[in-house]
Amino acid sequence: MVPYGDADGAVIAHAGRYARECVLLAFEMIGGVERMADWASKNPDLFYTRIYTKVITREVEVTASEGIEDLLARLDGQGHSAPVEYMDAEIIPDEE
Repeated sequence: MVPYGDADGAVIAHAGRYARECVLLAFEMIGGVERMADWASKNPDLFYTRIYTKVITREVEVTASEGIEDLLARLDGQGHSAPVEYMDAEIIPDEE
Protein backbone atom coordinates (compact mmCIF):
# COMPACT_ATOMS: atom_id res chain seq x y z
CA MET A 1 0.00 0.00 0.00
CA VAL A 2 1.28 3.47 -0.90
CA PRO A 3 0.97 6.05 1.91
CA TYR A 4 -1.01 9.23 1.24
CA GLY A 5 1.58 11.52 2.83
CA ASP A 6 4.78 11.60 4.81
CA ALA A 7 5.23 12.11 8.56
CA ASP A 8 4.88 15.88 8.12
CA GLY A 9 1.55 15.45 6.32
CA ALA A 10 2.85 16.33 2.84
CA VAL A 11 0.71 14.83 0.10
CA ILE A 12 2.43 12.60 -2.41
CA ALA A 13 2.89 14.54 -5.64
CA HIS A 14 1.76 11.68 -7.85
CA ALA A 15 -1.26 10.44 -5.91
CA GLY A 16 -3.59 11.25 -8.82
CA ARG A 17 -1.47 9.25 -11.25
CA TYR A 18 -1.35 6.34 -8.78
CA ALA A 19 -5.15 6.43 -8.34
CA ARG A 20 -5.65 6.47 -12.13
CA GLU A 21 -3.40 3.43 -12.54
CA CYS A 22 -5.35 1.61 -9.81
CA VAL A 23 -8.66 2.30 -11.57
CA LEU A 24 -7.26 1.13 -14.93
CA LEU A 25 -5.89 -2.06 -13.32
CA ALA A 26 -9.24 -2.75 -11.64
CA PHE A 27 -10.99 -2.17 -14.99
CA GLU A 28 -8.82 -4.84 -16.61
CA MET A 29 -9.28 -7.23 -13.67
CA ILE A 30 -13.09 -7.14 -13.96
CA GLY A 31 -13.21 -7.83 -17.68
CA GLY A 32 -11.87 -4.72 -19.39
CA VAL A 33 -13.18 -3.61 -22.76
CA GLU A 34 -15.01 -6.86 -23.52
CA ARG A 35 -17.12 -6.63 -20.36
CA MET A 36 -17.73 -2.90 -20.86
CA ALA A 37 -18.91 -3.54 -24.43
CA ASP A 38 -21.30 -6.20 -23.13
CA TRP A 39 -22.66 -3.78 -20.51
CA ALA A 40 -22.92 -0.96 -23.08
CA SER A 41 -24.94 -3.14 -25.47
CA LYS A 42 -27.39 -3.89 -22.64
CA ASN A 43 -27.48 -0.26 -21.42
CA PRO A 44 -26.98 1.98 -24.49
CA ASP A 45 -28.75 4.99 -22.95
CA LEU A 46 -26.47 4.98 -19.91
CA PHE A 47 -23.40 4.35 -22.04
CA TYR A 48 -24.06 7.24 -24.41
CA THR A 49 -25.22 9.73 -21.77
CA ARG A 50 -22.81 8.98 -18.93
CA ILE A 51 -19.68 7.39 -20.39
CA TYR A 52 -19.30 8.31 -24.06
CA THR A 53 -20.01 12.00 -23.53
CA LYS A 54 -17.17 12.25 -21.01
CA VAL A 55 -14.52 11.05 -23.44
CA ILE A 56 -15.49 13.09 -26.50
CA THR A 57 -12.98 15.86 -27.05
CA ARG A 58 -14.21 19.14 -28.39
CA GLU A 59 -12.31 21.07 -30.99
CA VAL A 60 -13.21 24.71 -31.48
CA GLU A 61 -11.83 27.08 -34.09
CA VAL A 62 -12.17 30.76 -33.29
CA THR A 63 -11.65 33.52 -35.81
CA ALA A 64 -11.79 37.23 -35.10
CA SER A 65 -11.78 40.19 -37.43
CA GLU A 66 -10.65 42.57 -34.69
CA GLY A 67 -7.30 42.97 -33.00
CA ILE A 68 -6.69 42.01 -29.38
CA GLU A 69 -6.79 45.65 -28.23
CA ASP A 70 -10.23 46.12 -29.80
CA LEU A 71 -11.52 42.96 -28.17
CA LEU A 72 -10.15 43.94 -24.76
CA ALA A 73 -11.70 47.41 -25.10
CA ARG A 74 -15.08 45.78 -25.86
CA LEU A 75 -14.73 43.66 -22.74
CA ASP A 76 -14.04 46.79 -20.72
CA GLY A 77 -17.13 48.43 -22.23
CA GLN A 78 -15.11 51.07 -24.07
CA GLY A 79 -15.36 49.79 -27.62
CA HIS A 80 -18.21 49.50 -30.07
CA SER A 81 -20.63 46.66 -29.63
CA ALA A 82 -20.84 44.47 -32.69
CA PRO A 83 -23.99 42.47 -33.40
CA VAL A 84 -24.03 38.93 -32.09
CA GLU A 85 -23.00 36.36 -34.66
CA TYR A 86 -23.93 32.69 -34.58
CA MET A 87 -21.84 29.95 -36.05
CA ASP A 88 -22.20 26.32 -36.97
CA ALA A 89 -20.05 23.94 -34.95
CA GLU A 90 -19.02 20.35 -35.34
CA ILE A 91 -17.66 18.02 -32.66
CA ILE A 92 -14.62 16.17 -33.97
CA PRO A 93 -13.68 13.12 -31.86
CA ASP A 94 -10.02 12.82 -30.93
CA GLU A 95 -8.42 10.02 -32.90
CA GLU A 96 -6.08 8.01 -30.73
